[in-house]
Formats: sequence, C-alpha cells, structure tokens
Amino acid sequence: MALKLDMSKAYDRVEWNFIESMMLKLGFDVNFVALIMRCLSSVSYSLLVNGFPSDRFVPTRGLRQGDPISPFLFLICAEGFSALLRNAESRKYDSLLFTRASEADVEAILDILSTYELASGQKLNLEKSEVSFSRNVSANSQEILQSKLNFTRVEGHDKYLGLPTYIGRSKKIVFQTIQDRVWKKVKGWKERFLSRAGREVPLKSVAQAIPTYAMQCFKLPESVIGNITSLCRNFWWGQKGSERKLALISWEKLCKSKREGGIGFRDLRAFNCALLARQFWRIATNPNSLAGRILKGKYFQRSTIWDAKVPPNASYTWRSIISARDLVVEGSSWLIGNGKSVRLWGDKWIPKLPGNRISCPPPQPELRNATVDGWIDPIHRNWRVQELRNALSEIEVAAITKIRIPNHEQEDVLQWKHTKNGEFNVLSARGVNVDRVCPRCGEVSETTLHLFLDCAESKILWRISPARIDTCMPRFLTLYDWCLDTIEKCKLPRSWEIIMLFVWKIWELRNLWVFEKKKIDLPAACMKTLALLGEFEGCLYAYCNKVAHLIAKSSMDHNELSVLMEDCSSEIWPAVLDDKAAI
Repeated sequence: MALKLDMSKAYDRVEWNFIESMMLKLGFDVNFVALIMRCLSSVSYSLLVNGFPSDRFVPTRGLRQGDPISPFLFLICAEGFSALLRNAESRKYDSLLFTRASEADVEAILDILSTYELASGQKLNLEKSEVSFSRNVSANSQEILQSKLNFTRVEGHDKYLGLPTYIGRSKKIVFQTIQDRVWKKVKGWKERFLSRAGREVPLKSVAQAIPTYAMQCFKLPESVIGNITSLCRNFWWGQKGSERKLALISWEKLCKSKREGGIGFRDLRAFNCALLARQFWRIATNPNSLAGRILKGKYFQRSTIWDAKVPPNASYTWRSIISARDLVVEGSSWLIGNGKSVRLWGDKWIPKLPGNRISCPPPQPELRNATVDGWIDPIHRNWRVQELRNALSEIEVAAITKIRIPNHEQEDVLQWKHTKNGEFNVLSARGVNVDRVCPRCGEVSETTLHLFLDCAESKILWRISPARIDTCMPRFLTLYDWCLDTIEKCKLPRSWEIIMLFVWKIWELRNLWVFEKKKIDLPAACMKTLALLGEFEGCLYAYCNKVAHLIAKSSMDHNELSVLMEDCSSEIWPAVLDDKAAI
C-alpha cells in the first residue's frame, strides 16, 4: 500500500516556534537560528478594504511563498514528520507510507499524522491525498483501509513532488511540459523593449532555471534540451515569430563565463550531466543513505556503483544517474587510507601518473579487481616495494611510493579534484571534459598511450611489425618518451621510419573506424605500412640523388655539403655517393 499525502495550505500553516525548535534540535547555531527567526518575524501585512489599505498587522505563523529560503525551511519542518516515522519504525512498525496493507499500520500512520499536525500547525488535505494498493490486496481489505484513511483511491500516482513517477518509451512527451513552460515565459516577455542586459537577466534567472528541478533526477531528452536552447537563443538575438535574425556569436561561446569572454549562459546538457553527477557522488560517498540502499538492493547487490550495470528493465532514474558516472570518474581520484576500497588497476589513485592510474593491464586476469591494500604492509604501514617492482615499471613504482600511507588505518576517501576541499559541486563539474571511451575496444578511456600502445589492436600491430615490439613493458609517461627509447633500442635499419609509420598507421586505422566504420585486417594493414616504407625510401633516394647531381655541377665546399646531408637519411647517402663517384 502506498500513500500520497497533501498538506492543506502547507506554507501558510507552518508555526514559527516549531521551525525554531526543529532547527535547534538539528544542531544549527543559535545565532543563525536567531537570524532566520528575525527574517520570518519581520514580515507584516496590510489588507485593502473598500479600496483603502488597513492598518498593518504582524502574523505569528506561515512562510512567504516565492522567498528563496522558504522551501528549505519547509524541508526542516517536514523533517519532524520524518523523525516521527523513524520513531514508529523503531517500534516494529513496517516501512510506513509504503507499508503493509493492515489496519494496525493504518492506525499508526493516522496517529503520527495527528501528532505532526498538532506540533507543526500543518493540516492534511484529505481531498487531495491518495492511496494505492498492490494487486495482492483483496477488494474487501481495500474498502476497509480506505474507509479508515478517507483518502482517494487511485491505481497509480502520476506525479510526486512535481516529477513523473513513471516514464515510458516516449520521454519527449513526458518532459514536454518543461519546454512548454519555458515557451510561455519567453513568449510573454516584451523583448523589443529590452536591452541586451535586460534580456540576460530573465534568461538566466527564469528560462534556464525552469528545467533545473527535473534535471536533478532525470536526463532530459536531447530534443527537449535543444528546443529550450533554441528558445533562449532566439530571444537573446531578438527573433520574433517566424522572423530569422543572424546570430553574430555562437551559443557555445555565449555559454562561457564572462571571464572567458562569454555571457555566462548555462550549457543545459553539461548542467544536466553535472546535476546527475551530484546524485551519483552522493550515492558513492554515502552508500548507507536511503537512496543508496534502495538502488544497491535493486541494481548492484554484488558489486559497487562503479561497476553497476543497467539492466533492460532499469528505471529511467537509474539510467540517468549512471549516465553521469564517466564525469565523476574523470573528475575524481582516491586518497589512500587502508586501500580496501581502491582497485589497483582501473581506479584513479596515483597523482604522479598520467590519468592518475596504472595504464598497463594487469599481468594476470584474476588481478583485475585486486585492491591496493595487497601492496600495503599493515604492520609497518608502508609500501611493499619488492612486490610493486615485480608487477610494475620503475616509473610507476616511484610514483606509488611517493604516496603517504596514514599511520593509523582509516577508510579510503573519494575526493573531487576541481575543488580545494575535495567536495563535489555542480559549478566545477560543468567544466569537466569527459574522456571518450576507446572506440575500438570500448573498455577504457581513449588516452594517447592507450590508443597507440595499450589497445588490443595496437598491440597486435606492433607485434607483427618488423620491429616485433612488446608495448607492455617498460612503461613511459608519454608517447614521445616511448618512441625515443624504442628507436634507440631497435636494431633494425630504418628504425625511426618504421616506428613513425606504424604510429601513423594506428592513427589512420582509428579514424577509419570512427568516421567511416571500416575495419581493416591487421596483417593487411602491416603490409600496406611496409609498402609505404618502400615508397618513402624510394622518394628519399631520388631526393638525395638529385642533391648529389647538383653538388657535382657546383663548387660547394665541405661545410655547405654537410648542411645538405643533415636533411637526408645518413643511411641512404653512402649509396648516393657511390653513384656520384661514377658520374
């Protein structure tokens, strides 16, 4: 059985002394509480009687609707109701408001509501309150329970707190009301009488604020976000009706901050993702919260939220929250405590390495989910250096050993890299660029090292190349360092040409797949690369031969000749000079 409660004149009936008592009980500072109470009690009203204002009078209860602080004060007031529910639950009543369909639970709910009404001044609106029953409740039991509650019986609740409770396949229709609300606001503004600054204020404070409430829980469809952005853009440039006006600056530039040369409009897509990332962050950092326990019990009982999957029958809320996981992964890192919550491979926890993580794959598949605590000596509270060296390169070992391990065992901490205190906030998340997942393997982020060295296709291509290169060890921080080291150690002639051509070939194969969805057989790609190497040597030989003939016909001294030779391959010049001797 599910109950939907509606409070009659909710804001108007709030007792001030109840809010004061709740704030003090919740631990707010006395001076802060006194400041809030002064804000509440400073209001006064005057009524128009026969067209003339009456004497002013001061109320003793109620919150002003439209005041930015009123919703937060009402939540504090509602916390008293939540406390009564928790207290009743501790006395062995089952989950209230989503409860068993029994007379005992109904009576408990009514007692709690009565106590809450007396303490807070709230009054339950029986006409708007609703009750719904599961299919397992008999019709007779439904009649008895409804008569006790005196609520309206419904099959399901369409909305809760202004948000849809069920979202079907057509998400555009569900969220169309948000777009309509923005359109009505923009349509009512008299843009012809507003300056640029006058248009900026309503766009920021009203039009772009309307979708915010829904975007905290749902990922809005691209079509809805695109239409809202189009409405705002047209209003900004002064377009009326079907009239088309030239946009002098792209909307993306206008969405930049004023410090960066923009106006500071919201990029609604990035803002939507940042708001959902906040929900993900709360569940990840506070798994024992009500939302965290419910979602874990339904979607990732045997794993963590970092590895959670999206089943076909998942709710749209869960799909929306998970869609922001990549943003949180990109913008966060782990601060090592006991190391039990952080995986060696995959998680970000090493500040001195690119991407803050170990980029090479684990030496054994079963180590994929191994945690950092396996490399920490629990007695001496230091790193097991020898075990690190057996599995990783010296560069990675040096970066790990620079991480300080706490003297006393404590939990690992997830910290946000874009704030000073390490706490997540939406403003900083809006500017985080999420790395794309590798389009070829689809497993990890597409970094430079992964693209050219660690991706499965790249590894195969390097192994079948003439150089027979193993890209796993040793590890380097940049592709440039790896190329220099590999060319130096390669004993083949034309080593630098081979390495550079195969780097270029990997980039070409990646682009063929991304932009044209074409896959080329790797042995065939290797043969094409070697053919290019032959063409390159032929062109280089022809160039050097041409230079040699010019030298033969001129009176260049030794210094001028050496300058020309620096521009050509030192391995080709002997053959060219042999030909020159025969001229």
